[in-house]
Amino acid sequence: MATIPAGATIAAPTGTTPPSQRNRPNGNDEGHSDPLFSPISIFNQNDRGSKKHGKRGFTDMEMQSAVTHVLLNCPEIQSYVNLFVNTWGNKAIYTDFSKWLRNYVYNEYSSVQHLLLVKEVALGPESQVLTMNKYCVNGFKFQTEEVSRNKKTNNTGVYIQGDVDGTGQTIEYYGVIQEIIEVRYLGWLKKKIVLFRCEWFDPSHRGIKMDHQHNIIEVKHTRKYRSYDPFIIEQNAKQVFYASYPLRRDKADWWVLIKSKPVERIEIDNVLDVAYQIDVAIVQQKVDVELETTLQHPQHILEEVSDNYILNVEEEISENEENESFDDEEWDDNENETTEKEEWENDGIETSEEE
Repeated sequence: MATIPAGATIAAPTGTTPPSQRNRPNGNDEGHSDPLFSPISIFNQNDRGSKKHGKRGFTDMEMQSAVTHVLLNCPEIQSYVNLFVNTWGNKAIYTDFSKWLRNYVYNEYSSVQHLLLVKEVALGPESQVLTMNKYCVNGFKFQTEEVSRNKKTNNTGVYIQGDVDGTGQTIEYYGVIQEIIEVRYLGWLKKKIVLFRCEWFDPSHRGIKMDHQHNIIEVKHTRKYRSYDPFIIEQNAKQVFYASYPLRRDKADWWVLIKSKPVERIEIDNVLDVAYQIDVAIVQQKVDVELETTLQHPQHILEEVSDNYILNVEEEISENEENESFDDEEWDDNENETTEKEEWENDGIETSEEE
């Protein structure tokens, strides 16, 4: 067996970086891609969940809500959603869209060609789902309410942005994660997607208070959202923390929202379309054009000037500059001033003569 000499160092394999404090992966980073589930559309995302899994069956109500939510968030299904809304309206989406899509895609008398992904998603997922209590996505670490109970850290708060209301403001939904489930779809393309089953608070003005002056948002945790729409796709989830008022009994039903930022990530809300230098160049170009137009003769009459005249003007300008130049003697005050030492010597001579 070969021995390593004392003081020798072992180099890392070529192409690899030794683990250290700097390159240590973030605890909230997503996991590695699964070779059996390559990313496709909104499915098979490279996120990381807890290793412990449970298994349970979907109820009919949960199945209907989860399937509809996945269809509405799938980009390949948007054209079918628009077709359905133009025919049946928005109110029938949650009750009839999934059935209508399945019948429309598998209509043997239709000559419309559909993508394989659309056909497989239209069939719906498996009735059995996997459950977990922890999940890392978007730089956040989420946990279910049951796991976070009686713990110092609480990662159950979640919020998403919804539709735009009548005033043009985007509606934000705040809630608490009750369960994390993984849904799998049958077909030639292996597909899975993770959903958060949440309990939402009332998004109306009765359940949400906003103080724009101090940038404070309060939610009434005793008032729940009435509609049954508990599921969201994990990729759309953002994290929020809830803080209670410890010393105010009149605020016992209200929590203050604290929106969390993802770990080791930068969110950019406003992005400039063009560089700042381009705007300056355009302004400078406009100024040059305005000066050019103001210096022109109103009747566009051009005056002929000879070369000798231009030379004479240049000579006059150079002579004026020479005459107006300042001499060093005019600005040298040191020659007219005596130093402090000379003043003391002169004073000594004067006093001696008087004596």
